[in-house]
Amino acid sequence: MTSPTPMLRAGLLDPVVGFLTQAGVDTRQLLRKHGFNPHALENPYALIPLHAFVRLCEDSAAITGDAAFGLHVGQRMKPEQHGPAGFFFGSEPTLRAALTRYGEYMSAWQDGTLASLVHDGDASAFLYRIADHRIHPRRQDAELTLSAIHRQLTLVLGRNWAPLEVHFEHPAPADLRSYRAVFRAPVFFGAAVNRLVIENTDLDRALQPREESLSPFLTRHLSDLKRQRGGASQLSQQVEEIIVAKLGDANFDLPIIARDLGLSLRTLQRRLSEEGVSYRSLLEKVRRRIAEANLGEQARVTDVAASLGYGDSAVLSRAFRRWTGTSPRRFARSHR
Repeated sequence: MTSPTPMLRAGLLDPVVGFLTQAGVDTRQLLRKHGFNPHALENPYALIPLHAFVRLCEDSAAITGDAAFGLHVGQRMKPEQHGPAGFFFGSEPTLRAALTRYGEYMSAWQDGTLASLVHDGDASAFLYRIADHRIHPRRQDAELTLSAIHRQLTLVLGRNWAPLEVHFEHPAPADLRSYRAVFRAPVFFGAAVNRLVIENTDLDRALQPREESLSPFLTRHLSDLKRQRGGASQLSQQVEEIIVAKLGDANFDLPIIARDLGLSLRTLQRRLSEEGVSYRSLLEKVRRRIAEANLGEQARVTDVAASLGYGDSAVLSRAFRRWTGTSPRRFARSHR
């Protein structure tokens, strides 16, 4: 069974601690403040609570006075600082293969999160979000992750490469200059999921893998780690990931999910029933989780409704009262 407390490997602290050290911050004191033993963190495979890491990133932004702390840390990350999955960027024949494998095995290094590459027409999107809505605020973690992925793509495609769009689930900050400097692409906020939209031609460009022989060893190693952290995901979990990716799309329905999974509609419904869930229950679960997370971040009710595919905020309000017994605005006020 997966631990009820989402965890990540201590090695992911390295780029954060390195950035703080260069900024002159006493990292040992800061780590202890957030419950980390600096000596224990010398083992990159040590497990630490995800919520503590997220709080550390938020605190680091405040301490350094750098509101774009996560963006700047991500731009300095090297492939190996992503953990073993980072080596897929040098071992796979295309970036699509590298990002697909990265998302597939990210849970071996950090669980409790959605990370996947989703194909959608002429473009694809790398999605990332923390599944536990109780972990917030989490702006710095989201920006660090998308910035770090962006950095790995520029290492392969060239420093002048830019994505088509970037989406973040948190509300827009006052100063957008750092986003323009890093991504050089349209950046949107209040989305259902953090998303890096990439042209398929970029993802499918043939690469010359530097470490191709590593791929089977990485796969075996990460598979072993993944089993230790809870094993393979159920079909319902995969359906949830696709729902998150496509929320708000006008043509989004269950047959499209079945197509994306390579299953017939009847087979998908039968297998979900065997897991004791239905498409409607999963859709409601995802919408509630995202609504609570975004309202907790003080997003506007109208923006949350649009991101969840509701026609107007009144429909969201009725659903939210059914889920929680309170209105979206009252819920948001209680989380200030």
